[in-house]
Amino acid sequence: MLYPTRPLIPTLALLGALQIVGCSDDSNDPANGGSPGGTDNALNDQSLAGGDAGRPGVLDPHLRDRGNAICQSLRATIRDFRGFDEPGGHRDFFTCRSDGNATPGLVAPLLGSDQKPVYADGPNVPKVYPQTSNRANFDQWYRDVDGVNIPITVELPMTIPGGMAADRPVYAEYKNHHFYPIDGQGFGNTTVAGETHNFHFTTEIATTFRYERDKNLSFTFLGDDDVWVFVNGRLALDLGGCHPPVWGHIDFNAKAEELGLLDGEVYELRVFHAERHATGSKFKIITNIQC
Repeated sequence: MLYPTRPLIPTLALLGALQIVGCSDDSNDPANGGSPGGTDNALNDQSLAGGDAGRPGVLDPHLRDRGNAICQSLRATIRDFRGFDEPGGHRDFFTCRSDGNATPGLVAPLLGSDQKPVYADGPNVPKVYPQTSNRANFDQWYRDVDGVNIPITVELPMTIPGGMAADRPVYAEYKNHHFYPIDGQGFGNTTVAGETHNFHFTTEIATTFRYERDKNLSFTFLGDDDVWVFVNGRLALDLGGCHPPVWGHIDFNAKAEELGLLDGEVYELRVFHAERHATGSKFKIITNIQC
């Protein structure tokens, strides 16, 4: 899927919508036995954005499995940007193209001292199309910069997927295949191909969890565009670049040594996401960690 320039969007956006939304049944979801890294065509029409979901880390007594409490809500910082085709727009938004795949290697494997991703894009990163403009512009994605972005705090409510019994291991999820959490806020909406949304923004989530090996903890993410997940300051999931929705999956037991996890200890998990185009926006988290 190639991201078009604005004059070509009406035709190609329709094709992209037919390609991405689909009518499947989550069979490619790693939480259901699918393969991580595949494209998604499985989210239903339920939109869970907005609303008063409580504080991050507050645990709903109904979201419990044999003493293993599940996340009720995640607090996110959304930073609103203008697209590059708008006056005062940012060079990295509404400019990148995709070959349909994620582009790993755009950020370093360790977070910086300020707990933000460290820019690593350059000629040595394999890619079909340029994905970022330069380090200075990238460093604005997850930092508050007057006149460049506007930070807005939102709550992402977690729910138990329908059909899960209370006496079996449960996962909480946030699922939204029209993820425009700051419509009508920040720099305001724009209209592209008949769709009106606040299209360009980044998402930052920080939470903590206790690693318990016998709980078989996992974290699955579906998103477009860029998605990076860091655990204990180390890159655990790398789905960078402009791309259609793709899956990534973290099995904490399998990655315990790589991530430096010790049984019973508490660690930080940070999610960094960017929505950089106007051809759809999906955002899905499935996890059984205690946050």
